[in-house]
Amino acid sequence: GYISNQAKDTFREIGLMSVNTLTQDLATGEYIEGFTERQSIAYSSTNGTTKIGSFNRGSFVHGQVTGSWLRTSLNGQTAYMNLNDVSLFETKSLTNKNFVIVLDPGHGPGLKHNRGGLLFNEGDHNYLMSQALIEEAKKYENVEVITTRPTGDEDPSLKTRAEIGSKGDIFISLHSNAYHDSSVRGAETFGGTQNKNLELGKDFNALFAQVLSTPNRGVFYLNQGGSTRYTRPNSTKANAWLVFQGNLAPEKFLVEIGFHTNYADSYAYINKRDLVAKGMMEVLAKHYSLEKKTNYSSKPEAKPNAIFDDLSVGHWAYEHIINLYNKKIVHGYKENDGLYFKPDREALRAESLKIILKQMKMPTPTNITPFYDVDRSYWGAHYVAAAYNAGIVQGFPDGCFRPAGKITRAEFATIIQNAYKFKPGSVKASFNDLRGHWAAKNINILVSQALMEGYTDKSFRPDKNITRAEIAAIMDRLMQKTK
Repeated sequence: GYISNQAKDTFREIGLMSVNTLTQDLATGEYIEGFTERQSIAYSSTNGTTKIGSFNRGSFVHGQVTGSWLRTSLNGQTAYMNLNDVSLFETKSLTNKNFVIVLDPGHGPGLKHNRGGLLFNEGDHNYLMSQALIEEAKKYENVEVITTRPTGDEDPSLKTRAEIGSKGDIFISLHSNAYHDSSVRGAETFGGTQNKNLELGKDFNALFAQVLSTPNRGVFYLNQGGSTRYTRPNSTKANAWLVFQGNLAPEKFLVEIGFHTNYADSYAYINKRDLVAKGMMEVLAKHYSLEKKTNYSSKPEAKPNAIFDDLSVGHWAYEHIINLYNKKIVHGYKENDGLYFKPDREALRAESLKIILKQMKMPTPTNITPFYDVDRSYWGAHYVAAAYNAGIVQGFPDGCFRPAGKITRAEFATIIQNAYKFKPGSVKASFNDLRGHWAAKNINILVSQALMEGYTDKSFRPDKNITRAEIAAIMDRLMQKTK
């Protein structure tokens, strides 16, 4: 049956919403859920994930609602209404339903997705931003995060990204901006033309501007086939962004968190990425009444005999990492009252040089480099300068070094060979993916010296980004060899 006048009166009495306009019909066996005082979303009751529409607070939803229910929140209080008999109730099955965030780290991995980045490849950094958001989301009750790039190596089509986005209550495509004039900076956010919550995008963009100390360039909506930036969405128009087209998420955003072609924005973004993630989840909690877990701890369970909180004695590189730690070559990261090594995280170019030069005990007297993207104030400037002056690294043809960019296995092998100038050793190996590769000679020498290894499928994967654990293993073997 229809939602009765009694139901409307009940809602007014509990102060959760006022009912005055007709906006949505529901089919038998479906229910509607209100996440915030601003917007509610209709779902199929068969699985609780298939969205069939949305309605704003202050509106009346009617139709065949047998077996349906409504949840809505206001000022931190949540009420559940059975729309069949207008009784208020709360059950485990209802309270455990997840709020789904779909994160879309824009572009793909590697240099081809650099897009003029001074300190990082955009695609790689978008992935790191998504990982920071995933960690923050773990602190909240009943929040599920889906990502279009689970490992960071993917570059899905825009259609695939939109299809994945349809699984979410909100879709956020993560980007940083580019411009030919490196002085241009600021944060911009673009919303879908069917978006209802205009304040959410404004809160996102204000956060980016505040954390990065960069201009707030505004929130805009682009209609398909046009380039005019509108400040309000028009639901009668299709979206200009392909990643929004066919994407059924009720709220869709493409966020440009600073300009990676501007040094100040890039430097702030790298160093304040975790703060951006923390703030974004706080914004979502505000708009969707998300509650923090009372007993959440990001610190992994301590492992016996482990120095690092995230490194168990069973990790394949454990001995290598501990050996370097004992020699004060690596130190790890102090976070959340713990010490973390992050062994499986892809290494960055500057931190890789730091480990190599500390191993070599090479002096680092100057912070002046020829690279336009390595400022004297950058923490790794001394290491980049020393490595360049020693002929270990050269940088890129465009005059940059990209200190916060990832480093491939081939690049790391070349740096090691430039530093130590090994001759071919006794270990023999043949790989099926090195023929014609620019670094094949350097790789084969390090493999022959038993410093690097390939994979069981006879590949070396020279263009795969190297991890911190892999670097530790190489440097420990090198330490033993050069005693």
